[in-house]
Amino acid sequence: MTGAAVALAIALLAPPPKRDETYRLLDAFVEAYGQIRERWVEPVDDRALIEGAIRGMVEALDAHSEFLPPDLVREFRDTTRGRYAGVGIEIGHRGGRLLVVAPIDGTPASRAGIRAGDVILAVDGHDAGGMALVDAIRRLRGEAGSEVTLRLQRRDGEVYTVVLRREVVVIDSVEGELIEPAIVHIRLRAFQEDTGDDLEATVEALKAKAGGKLEGIVLDLRNNPGGLVDEAVAVADLFLEHGDIVRTVGRDDQANRTWRARRPGTLAGVPMVIIVNAGSASAAEIVAGALQDHRRGIVVGTPTFGKGSVQSLIELPGGGGLKLTIAQYFTPSGRSIQATGIVPDVRIEAADEVVTAPAASPEGASIAGPVREADLSRHLENPTGAKAPPPPAPPSPDPTLSRAVELLRAARILGGER
Repeated sequence: MTGAAVALAIALLAPPPKRDETYRLLDAFVEAYGQIRERWVEPVDDRALIEGAIRGMVEALDAHSEFLPPDLVREFRDTTRGRYAGVGIEIGHRGGRLLVVAPIDGTPASRAGIRAGDVILAVDGHDAGGMALVDAIRRLRGEAGSEVTLRLQRRDGEVYTVVLRREVVVIDSVEGELIEPAIVHIRLRAFQEDTGDDLEATVEALKAKAGGKLEGIVLDLRNNPGGLVDEAVAVADLFLEHGDIVRTVGRDDQANRTWRARRPGTLAGVPMVIIVNAGSASAAEIVAGALQDHRRGIVVGTPTFGKGSVQSLIELPGGGGLKLTIAQYFTPSGRSIQATGIVPDVRIEAADEVVTAPAASPEGASIAGPVREADLSRHLENPTGAKAPPPPAPPSPDPTLSRAVELLRAARILGGER
């Protein structure tokens, strides 16, 4: 498609009141395209120019909208199925720096000791300062068995280097165990295809193992970067009998929707504790927010990441795609957690989120505390005007899971069972 054709196609979609202004801007675009195509010092590929223009448009939006070339579209789909080749980290931008949002348990990144909040300084010797997310993802992923070298910085200023061997990352989104005769610990690593069904099957298996009765559930959402909204709804629906789960609001009518709980299949009456931290994002926050608003369980841990928006993958001609933010979501009580996160009912500082004094790095960055949505470049403002939670209290030496079990024991005692 020529630049003029692109300009005409965009112009036809422009709102009538701004059509004249849009045409003037598109004239400038076509002129710039033509000048670059004909006069730049070296021949340039039309695809590279057009894709660069699309990428530039998307980068003018929010932190989670991206242009994906065909290879990353395929990998994006693979990720929602819980299988891809890479090192197993979720990344984002903070003040122009590339940061680790959360390492995925059981992956090369997690085994190497990479932590949420670490700054990625370089990938295979390439400076990561200002590196676009799409470029970083492409460099981090690759064929299983190949290696990638990362230079990172801890929150306390320590700089370290790791060599990771890429592997096929298979994310089992649900893990469960009996930690007491009738108390189960369920770990949700991500929200991918079939997470809701897998969770239901896991709970039923553990219930049978416990003799047919459960006295407490610990739902662990720590370092869960999110995933599919439908699966988050299915998870929340397993524990709620009625009422709203989440509401999405966008400009497109299809983005305006309210999901509600259905009574059939609900696991009701079992006391719950939900564990979250700064690595709990997006779909994980939908679940935590719904259960908290309905007072279905006690939320413990540290404030969550604060990603209150929804993205959709829109396919483009030629195999590329737009991962575009199409809506913001609200919890059942009408809260937006955008750039604020879910604030726990009981705050427990996790060991990997101990806040240290800001440290000036050799590269000039100043890093303190875990990374959250409010720290990302181009993050959306909270539509209700809510502010991020205050700085954390001094860390507690108590392990988070132990505290969660203590709370369940207290609920059981208060309920008359000893």
